[in-house]
Amino acid sequence: MNWHDRVIAELAKVEPELAEIGIDDKDWPQHVKNAAAQLAKALVPTVSLQATSAFTARLLGGFVGHKFSYAKSFQEGLQLASVCSGKMPDKLKEALDDCTVGLREYFPLVRRAVRRCFAIMCDASQEDCAEFSAGFGAALKKGSLTPTARLVGGTDATEFYFYVVMLGPALKQRFKSMKQFHEFCVGLWGQRAGDRKTTEKRCSRIGLSFESDAESK
Repeated sequence: MNWHDRVIAELAKVEPELAEIGIDDKDWPQHVKNAAAQLAKALVPTVSLQATSAFTARLLGGFVGHKFSYAKSFQEGLQLASVCSGKMPDKLKEALDDCTVGLREYFPLVRRAVRRCFAIMCDASQEDCAEFSAGFGAALKKGSLTPTARLVGGTDATEFYFYVVMLGPALKQRFKSMKQFHEFCVGLWGQRAGDRKTTEKRCSRIGLSFESDAESK
Protein backbone atom coordinates (compact mmCIF):
# COMPACT_ATOMS: atom_id res chain seq x y z
CA MET A 1 0.00 0.00 0.00
CA ASN A 2 1.09 3.60 -0.55
CA TRP A 3 1.48 5.91 2.42
CA HIS A 4 -1.99 7.48 2.33
CA ASP A 5 -3.70 4.08 2.15
CA ARG A 6 -1.64 3.02 5.18
CA VAL A 7 -2.72 6.15 7.08
CA ILE A 8 -6.38 5.46 6.23
CA ALA A 9 -5.92 1.87 7.41
CA GLU A 10 -4.60 3.11 10.76
CA LEU A 11 -7.61 5.40 11.18
CA ALA A 12 -9.91 2.49 10.31
CA LYS A 13 -8.47 0.51 13.22
CA VAL A 14 -9.73 3.21 15.60
CA GLU A 15 -13.22 3.40 14.07
CA PRO A 16 -13.80 0.04 12.32
CA GLU A 17 -17.54 0.65 12.09
CA LEU A 18 -16.90 3.73 9.93
CA ALA A 19 -14.62 1.72 7.68
CA GLU A 20 -17.45 -0.75 7.13
CA ILE A 21 -19.71 2.06 5.90
CA GLY A 22 -17.31 2.71 3.03
CA ILE A 23 -17.13 6.50 2.94
CA ASP A 24 -14.90 6.32 -0.14
CA ASP A 25 -17.20 3.89 -1.94
CA LYS A 26 -17.17 4.84 -5.64
CA ASP A 27 -20.43 2.97 -6.22
CA TRP A 28 -22.38 5.29 -3.93
CA PRO A 29 -25.04 7.58 -5.45
CA GLN A 30 -23.84 11.15 -5.81
CA HIS A 31 -26.15 12.46 -3.07
CA VAL A 32 -24.51 10.11 -0.55
CA LYS A 33 -21.03 11.26 -1.59
CA ASN A 34 -22.21 14.86 -1.25
CA ALA A 35 -23.59 14.13 2.22
CA ALA A 36 -20.27 12.54 3.19
CA ALA A 37 -18.50 15.72 2.07
CA GLN A 38 -20.86 17.83 4.20
CA LEU A 39 -20.23 15.54 7.16
CA ALA A 40 -16.48 15.71 6.65
CA LYS A 41 -16.68 19.51 6.85
CA ALA A 42 -17.99 19.12 10.38
CA LEU A 43 -15.41 16.51 11.34
CA VAL A 44 -12.46 18.25 9.68
CA PRO A 45 -13.35 21.98 9.70
CA THR A 46 -9.76 23.06 9.01
CA VAL A 47 -9.80 21.65 5.45
CA SER A 48 -11.95 22.90 2.55
CA LEU A 49 -13.74 19.82 1.27
CA GLN A 50 -15.83 18.94 -1.76
CA ALA A 51 -17.53 15.65 -2.68
CA THR A 52 -14.65 15.00 -5.09
CA SER A 53 -11.85 15.89 -2.66
CA ALA A 54 -8.86 13.57 -2.85
CA PHE A 55 -7.09 12.20 0.20
CA THR A 56 -4.26 14.73 0.15
CA ALA A 57 -1.53 14.85 2.77
CA ARG A 58 -3.03 17.99 4.35
CA LEU A 59 -6.50 16.44 4.42
CA LEU A 60 -5.25 13.27 6.08
CA GLY A 61 -3.22 15.30 8.55
CA GLY A 62 -6.40 17.20 9.39
CA PHE A 63 -8.34 13.98 9.92
CA VAL A 64 -5.65 12.61 12.24
CA GLY A 65 -5.35 15.92 14.09
CA HIS A 66 -9.07 16.32 14.66
CA LYS A 67 -9.35 12.69 15.75
CA PHE A 68 -6.62 13.25 18.34
CA SER A 69 -8.10 16.62 19.41
CA TYR A 70 -11.54 15.03 19.81
CA ALA A 71 -10.25 12.26 22.07
CA LYS A 72 -7.91 14.60 23.95
CA SER A 73 -10.73 17.07 24.65
CA PHE A 74 -12.86 14.30 26.12
CA GLN A 75 -9.98 13.06 28.23
CA GLU A 76 -9.28 16.51 29.67
CA GLY A 77 -13.00 17.19 30.16
CA LEU A 78 -13.52 13.97 32.08
CA GLN A 79 -10.48 14.65 34.24
CA LEU A 80 -11.92 18.06 35.12
CA ALA A 81 -15.39 16.64 35.76
CA SER A 82 -14.02 13.93 38.04
CA VAL A 83 -12.78 16.62 40.44
CA CYS A 84 -16.39 17.68 41.03
CA SER A 85 -17.91 14.19 40.86
CA GLY A 86 -18.64 14.13 44.59
CA LYS A 87 -21.24 16.89 44.15
CA MET A 88 -22.96 15.28 41.17
CA PRO A 89 -26.31 13.45 41.22
CA ASP A 90 -25.87 9.69 41.23
CA LYS A 91 -27.11 9.23 37.63
CA LEU A 92 -24.75 11.88 36.30
CA LYS A 93 -21.84 10.39 38.23
CA GLU A 94 -22.70 6.96 36.83
CA ALA A 95 -22.70 8.36 33.29
CA LEU A 96 -19.33 10.01 33.97
CA ASP A 97 -17.91 6.73 35.21
CA ASP A 98 -19.15 4.94 32.07
CA CYS A 99 -17.55 7.56 29.81
CA THR A 100 -14.30 7.31 31.74
CA VAL A 101 -14.19 3.53 31.31
CA GLY A 102 -14.84 3.84 27.58
CA LEU A 103 -12.19 6.52 27.15
CA ARG A 104 -9.59 4.38 28.90
CA GLU A 105 -9.91 2.01 25.94
CA TYR A 106 -10.48 4.58 23.21
CA PHE A 107 -7.82 7.21 23.88
CA PRO A 108 -4.86 4.77 23.80
CA LEU A 109 -6.11 3.53 20.40
CA VAL A 110 -6.20 7.07 19.05
CA ARG A 111 -2.80 7.93 20.52
CA ARG A 112 -1.24 4.80 19.03
CA ALA A 113 -2.83 5.50 15.63
CA VAL A 114 -1.43 9.05 15.64
CA ARG A 115 2.06 7.75 16.39
CA ARG A 116 1.83 5.18 13.61
CA CYS A 117 0.55 7.75 11.13
CA PHE A 118 3.54 9.98 11.77
CA ALA A 119 5.84 6.98 11.44
CA ILE A 120 4.23 6.18 8.07
CA MET A 121 4.74 9.77 6.94
CA CYS A 122 8.50 9.28 7.33
CA ASP A 123 8.30 7.17 4.15
CA ALA A 124 6.47 9.91 2.21
CA SER A 125 8.08 12.80 0.36
CA GLN A 126 9.35 15.79 2.30
CA GLU A 127 6.59 17.94 0.77
CA ASP A 128 3.87 15.48 1.85
CA CYS A 129 5.36 15.31 5.36
CA ALA A 130 5.17 19.10 5.60
CA GLU A 131 1.57 19.17 4.32
CA PHE A 132 0.50 16.38 6.69
CA SER A 133 2.09 18.17 9.65
CA ALA A 134 0.42 21.45 8.63
CA GLY A 135 -2.99 19.78 8.48
CA PHE A 136 -2.41 18.11 11.83
CA GLY A 137 -1.27 21.35 13.47
CA ALA A 138 -4.19 23.36 12.09
CA ALA A 139 -6.61 20.77 13.49
CA LEU A 140 -5.08 20.97 16.96
CA LYS A 141 -5.13 24.76 16.88
CA LYS A 142 -8.81 24.92 15.92
CA GLY A 143 -9.87 22.01 18.13
CA SER A 144 -12.69 19.54 17.59
CA LEU A 145 -15.17 20.21 20.40
CA THR A 146 -16.76 23.36 21.80
CA PRO A 147 -17.02 23.91 25.59
CA THR A 148 -20.50 22.35 25.35
CA ALA A 149 -19.08 19.20 23.68
CA ARG A 150 -20.46 20.00 20.22
CA LEU A 151 -18.39 19.57 17.06
CA VAL A 152 -16.54 22.79 16.27
CA GLY A 153 -17.43 22.44 12.60
CA GLY A 154 -20.91 21.07 13.25
CA THR A 155 -24.22 22.68 12.27
CA ASP A 156 -27.87 21.86 12.89
CA ALA A 157 -27.71 19.71 9.74
CA THR A 158 -24.72 17.57 10.76
CA GLU A 159 -26.77 14.73 12.23
CA PHE A 160 -28.98 14.81 9.11
CA TYR A 161 -26.00 14.24 6.82
CA PHE A 162 -24.64 11.57 9.13
CA TYR A 163 -27.91 9.67 8.80
CA VAL A 164 -27.83 9.96 5.00
CA VAL A 165 -24.30 8.53 4.98
CA MET A 166 -25.22 5.74 7.39
CA LEU A 167 -28.15 4.64 5.22
CA GLY A 168 -26.24 5.00 1.98
CA PRO A 169 -28.10 3.73 -1.13
CA ALA A 170 -30.76 2.13 1.10
CA LEU A 171 -32.26 5.56 1.89
CA LYS A 172 -34.17 5.82 -1.39
CA GLN A 173 -35.36 2.25 -0.98
CA ARG A 174 -36.77 3.00 2.45
CA PHE A 175 -38.32 6.41 1.72
CA LYS A 176 -40.32 7.06 -1.43
CA SER A 177 -41.14 10.76 -1.02
CA MET A 178 -39.84 13.93 0.62
CA LYS A 179 -42.93 14.00 2.84
CA GLN A 180 -42.24 10.50 4.12
CA PHE A 181 -38.57 11.26 4.72
CA HIS A 182 -39.34 14.52 6.53
CA GLU A 183 -41.88 12.85 8.80
CA PHE A 184 -39.24 10.30 9.73
CA CYS A 185 -36.72 13.06 10.52
CA VAL A 186 -39.23 14.76 12.80
CA GLY A 187 -39.88 11.47 14.57
CA LEU A 188 -36.15 10.96 15.00
CA TRP A 189 -35.01 14.46 16.04
CA GLY A 190 -38.17 16.33 16.99
CA GLN A 191 -37.93 20.11 16.68
CA ARG A 192 -34.27 19.90 15.66
CA ALA A 193 -35.44 18.48 12.31
CA GLY A 194 -37.05 21.80 11.42
CA ASP A 195 -40.01 22.14 9.07
CA ARG A 196 -40.43 20.46 5.70
CA LYS A 197 -38.68 23.34 3.90
CA THR A 198 -35.64 22.70 6.09
CA THR A 199 -35.54 19.07 5.00
CA GLU A 200 -36.03 20.09 1.36
CA LYS A 201 -33.12 22.56 1.55
CA ARG A 202 -30.84 19.96 3.11
CA CYS A 203 -31.78 17.40 0.47
CA SER A 204 -31.34 19.97 -2.31
CA ARG A 205 -27.85 20.82 -1.01
CA ILE A 206 -26.71 17.24 -1.59
CA GLY A 207 -28.82 16.55 -4.68
CA LEU A 208 -31.24 14.14 -2.99
CA SER A 209 -34.67 13.85 -4.62
CA PHE A 210 -37.45 11.26 -4.77
CA GLU A 211 -38.97 9.87 -7.96
CA SER A 212 -42.54 9.93 -6.64
CA ASP A 213 -42.25 13.69 -6.01
CA ALA A 214 -41.11 14.28 -9.58
CA GLU A 215 -43.94 12.13 -10.97
CA SER A 216 -46.59 14.04 -8.99
CA LYS A 217 -45.59 17.38 -10.50
